[in-house]
Amino acid sequence: MLSQIPGISPVVRAASIFVGQKFLMAITGLLLCRFLVTHVAGNRMLYTGAEQFKHYAELLHSRGLLLNTAEVGLACCTKAMNHQN
Repeated sequence: MLSQIPGISPVVRAASIFVGQKFLMAITGLLLCRFLVTHVAGNRMLYTGAEQFKHYAELLHSRGLLLNTAEVGLACCTKAMNHQN
């Protein structure tokens, strides 16, 4: 089904070979680690005071489309990681 999307055929072919699968797993793993570090850093704001945490929360919500795109990307990374195992 993905191969029907114009321009994605090389990606599908690369993901179907062993090295491509390992590369995809490495990339998604790095993205998940980046999310984890960012998430922990944001949660540590709880210890710096309510005002700074409120500012951090407002900053996240002001990102709108970027935040939604990151959520979809995270879901795709998680799906790809689960598919590999």
